[in-house]
Amino acid sequence: MGKRWKEDTELEESLRFLRWEIGVGEVKAFALLSSLLSLLPLFFLLLLSPKFLPLLLLPPLVYWWVGTYPIRLMERERERGRGEAPRLLCALSSSLLLNPNLEVALSFAAENAEGKMGSELKRELSGFFLGVHRGAEEVLRRFSERWGNPPELSKPLPLLLASVKMGEGDRRRALEQALETSLEEVRERLRDFLGWVRLPLFLLYSFGVVLPLCLLTLVPVLGSTGLLSSPLPLVMLFGLLLPSMLHFLGSWILSKRPLLSPPPDSPSAGIFFFLLPLPLSFFLFRSLLSSEPRVLVFLWSVVLLLSLYFLSRRDGGEHRSLEMEEDFPGFLQELGSRLREGRPMEEALRRASENRGGLGRWEDSPSRLVKGTLSLLFGLAKRSGRASGEAALQLSSHLRKLGEVERWGKQELAEISSSMRSVALFFSPLIISLTCQMYSVLWKRGMGFLPGFLPPPLLLFLLGSYQLILTLFLLHLLSEMEGKERGSLFASGLPLSLSVFTLGTMGGGTFLSFLT
Repeated sequence: MGKRWKEDTELEESLRFLRWEIGVGEVKAFALLSSLLSLLPLFFLLLLSPKFLPLLLLPPLVYWWVGTYPIRLMERERERGRGEAPRLLCALSSSLLLNPNLEVALSFAAENAEGKMGSELKRELSGFFLGVHRGAEEVLRRFSERWGNPPELSKPLPLLLASVKMGEGDRRRALEQALETSLEEVRERLRDFLGWVRLPLFLLYSFGVVLPLCLLTLVPVLGSTGLLSSPLPLVMLFGLLLPSMLHFLGSWILSKRPLLSPPPDSPSAGIFFFLLPLPLSFFLFRSLLSSEPRVLVFLWSVVLLLSLYFLSRRDGGEHRSLEMEEDFPGFLQELGSRLREGRPMEEALRRASENRGGLGRWEDSPSRLVKGTLSLLFGLAKRSGRASGEAALQLSSHLRKLGEVERWGKQELAEISSSMRSVALFFSPLIISLTCQMYSVLWKRGMGFLPGFLPPPLLLFLLGSYQLILTLFLLHLLSEMEGKERGSLFASGLPLSLSVFTLGTMGGGTFLSFLT
């Protein structure tokens, strides 16, 4: 009874977090309906053959999956939001350093923060201005509770609130300590993740590369018994079952990783939209794929079209924004030094911009962080140029610390990223292509006269399609962990992987023919 009450409480909390206008009972009713609907195809399958009895486990799994979906979605959104907490805290502390007013600091952070945390802070702040919340402190506490009190935000929160009542020197030290506390939490979470992630990545490699190769060794046995009289089992295996297992494993890994910057908005499952139909097109193009060269030409056509698509979808503004934010601490340090010397804001800005791409580069920046910070410094410079210079130097220090943690995190992940890149672009396509060629040799040696065996070109098409799905998935996982732009990574990675697959197919076939 207590466990059920806890689950209902979590479900109710998730519905409030997601702002879904439904109740716990409606979610359970929909889960039950989905479970009952899943029984209909099972009924007809069981009439055909008792082999489908294990599928009776499907309705309870459907009920659990649908019923707990809001909870899993809330946990994923909170986990992704934790990556925005250090930047949000940096914006709050920077504003409080200039003006010890929590309302002004919240407004500044809401205007310049990106991602879902920023949009939720705007919503909470609008409630404060409408009189829903009693004070700015309540807004900040409720905001932290809504996101599950992440340590990156909840631990430095008391220092942040106490700094409002401190003098200038004590306030500066308190805000620096608050930011350092948040960044240390990020470092600690990353250390825990690095110790945990090796086993899941081993499972990912086992299910994604080793398991398909092991299953291929059973093809002769299964074919001789007539179980492969139809290619449908292999198509479903390489086109649906194995990619689904990869997706669940990848989602599990990404749900645990500590984000060092706001994540992209595109859904993680979206990449499968591009290549999942490819193995299923087996039945449409079966008559055309009568030889290995035709298969390779077909796969290359798909990859080149996808590469052009990904190149056309690259977000240049996002790339430019990231570059400017990396260079922004140095720009602020130079600007602050000139302002502290007593130079006017316009002159200091012009001089600082001359060495860093020109004034227009900063005034027309696509980054809200750059625009908001410069706007804040302009407003402060109207009252005191020296105070604006001190503020710019402090902001530069805060942003440098945040950047150092992000770079440290990427360096710590470099070993894992390198192994994933090697598997995606070299080892996996090479091993799978050589396995196809070994099957081709066996088929030519006599297996082709037995019923139920796929011709080598068709198996090459299925495994080549699966290899592209595996490559796209691993590159997506890599881009999420490194925080890199996906378009250029996909556009270059897919052709490289298929090049290795093509060389393995042609070279492996020649080498095995020479040996036999």
